[in-house]
Amino acid sequence: MARRLPGHDAVRGEAIEVRIADVSVRAFPDESIAAAAIASGTRVLARSLKYHRPRTFFCFEGHCSGCLVRLSGVPNLRACQAMCTAGAEVEGQNAFPSAEVDLLGAVDFLFSRGMDHHTLMTGSSVLNRLANKVVRQLSGLGKLPDRPPRELPDIAPRTVDVCVIGGGPAGLAAATATARAGRSTIVIDDQLRPGGSLRADPRTGRRAAETSVAAATAAGVEVLARSTAIGYFPEDDGGVLAVSAPDRLYRIHAASWIWATGGYPVNLPFPDNDRPGVLAARAVGRLLVDHGILGGDRVCIVEVPEVAEDAAALADALYQAGAEVVRIALGNANGTRGRSWVSALDTPNGKVECDLVAVAGIPAPASEGPRQQGCKVVLDPAAGGFRVVVDEHGRTSAPGVWACGDVTGYVGPAAAAEQGARVGMNVATRGFGYRRSVAGKIVLCRCEDVTLADLEHCVSRGYCDIEEVKRYTGFGTGPCQGKECLAAVASQLASLTDQPPAAIPPFTSRPPLAPTPLKMLAKDPAAHRFADDREPALDRGKPAPRPPGPRESLRDDPERGRGG
Repeated sequence: MARRLPGHDAVRGEAIEVRIADVSVRAFPDESIAAAAIASGTRVLARSLKYHRPRTFFCFEGHCSGCLVRLSGVPNLRACQAMCTAGAEVEGQNAFPSAEVDLLGAVDFLFSRGMDHHTLMTGSSVLNRLANKVVRQLSGLGKLPDRPPRELPDIAPRTVDVCVIGGGPAGLAAATATARAGRSTIVIDDQLRPGGSLRADPRTGRRAAETSVAAATAAGVEVLARSTAIGYFPEDDGGVLAVSAPDRLYRIHAASWIWATGGYPVNLPFPDNDRPGVLAARAVGRLLVDHGILGGDRVCIVEVPEVAEDAAALADALYQAGAEVVRIALGNANGTRGRSWVSALDTPNGKVECDLVAVAGIPAPASEGPRQQGCKVVLDPAAGGFRVVVDEHGRTSAPGVWACGDVTGYVGPAAAAEQGARVGMNVATRGFGYRRSVAGKIVLCRCEDVTLADLEHCVSRGYCDIEEVKRYTGFGTGPCQGKECLAAVASQLASLTDQPPAAIPPFTSRPPLAPTPLKMLAKDPAAHRFADDREPALDRGKPAPRPPGPRESLRDDPERGRGG
């Protein structure tokens, strides 16, 4: 059971009350809605789109779809990125009558072996029309806001020498270096408080993050927190980065760009890996380090060898905080048990009782922004996904664009800070003048409920290109936009099609890079003429090799679509 730790150095202030699922919850102004929810014992916040499986916290960084809630009448807000305010009303979504008890969850039971929605009820035109009406009612996430916005946000232009995207250890170190060298610098960070993975690392503690932020500010860096880079538009005045902040839209011009966006926490492939209570290890660390909340009393850490050192540090910190900790290799995780929350993990040696499972995988490089700017990326499983390719100075393949930290491949917080400082100095001195099938669902894309079985079925029907897979399965089209699932699907696709990982390109990344209220774009006249004429990945190069034989077609085998 999660609980707050007494004596933690988190600046909590005076306690307030918020209502989560019609229950009054004790919270603090300094913490997020998600932190208050898990500390109070709230378990299920929403349901998944297709199977209505229970959904709740996972990454605690605002990149997954697990904690989408309706907050004070506004739908689809990420609870981990919304600060607690007195009297806030938090409601679950995509469920009836409630997220905790959802009658539509029967879909998961009825289609325990998976659902091919492409052929569902296609044998009868009457049933097909009925199915379409039902699907239209059930599809989508959330309902329209109670009150439409009355005012459009301001447009705030910024012109700087260096724009750093990402306020983690690499980004803050790079920004501090360029600012100290006399370059005007701005940092864009999408978290409630800058610091990135430093705020989740028990080896450094939250004070390391605050020290890094203070050093950057003292050097003259402008730090924009709670600000998300939603798209780069090369055709507008030589290149503009659009940044969505709570009260305005920034249009940023820069002579040099440094991408230090780090990596996204990812889930690991084992049966029922999407059960509530399965959290990213970095999220468990963030709760402990930044919020002073122990996520569980009995914790299983499921890990891969590449992050064993990080897993060991987390295990030690949890043990020191009073938890029982068991570390389990990914190959020995045979599935989770539990109803609304995980209660055990099955292993070859038997059942391990637990109330929290922390998955420690290699973070997936957050490379969608650099890809928009034309930076070369390559699928590298050892680096966690599609890493940005850089030279020894940190320069990418795009003129005037640099990258450092985990976005170039996982290195960890300490090495990322060293790399960021080195790249920052290079920019300041050089940058101006350069322009498998098992029991239980293995979920690859939690937003759209795409499983490994769905991917296998997709490939068996001849769809082997990443763009075709995206269109057929819907992966990458949910709220996380592929941040959590792209690397996992691409790696599995490489394995299923017998291709080297480097042969699998990412799908085309288009703005907005994060869910953005339409009002952010409505006032800017330039937004109406932005043209996205990038070549789709589907049209690049030679087609991916396909299994022998023709593709299946309902015209060839109409009986396949009957009986659903």
